[in-house]
Amino acid sequence: MLTVSVFVGTSLDGFIARPNGDFDFLPAGGGEPHGYAEFMATSFQRSVSTGIAGWRDDDIAFVTPWGFDIPAISTPVAVWQGGADRMVPMAHGAWLAAQIPGAEEHLLPAEGHLSLAINKIGDVLDGLLAMGEAAAHPAHAS
Repeated sequence: MLTVSVFVGTSLDGFIARPNGDFDFLPAGGGEPHGYAEFMATSFQRSVSTGIAGWRDDDIAFVTPWGFDIPAISTPVAVWQGGADRMVPMAHGAWLAAQIPGAEEHLLPAEGHLSLAINKIGDVLDGLLAMGEAAAHPAHAS
């Protein structure tokens, strides 16, 4: 039986679930599962609390080479992008998915940069688990 562990990183200093699966560090309430929106907001505030160098590096990556050949990526990749994203245009997600051979493209016109993570996290994780299962048990040509 395949066992897959998935951790969704929100910042350099944390994960959504602890390695044992606990969510005890997330605030309860707010209507969303485990206070996810509040956790994300706090994480983003903390991520720039000592400066914006990381954010700047992300922005520079929009206009400079990434240091590797994107079409040479051979591992399974899923690209999730929202059309209402005000930080990254959906055209970038479409372009990126088209550059990576076999990438799964999930372009969701109604989702934004943050709402996609909140509203579609279950779909994203289900997709990653399915990709992991498929990679562990590749179909054999007959």
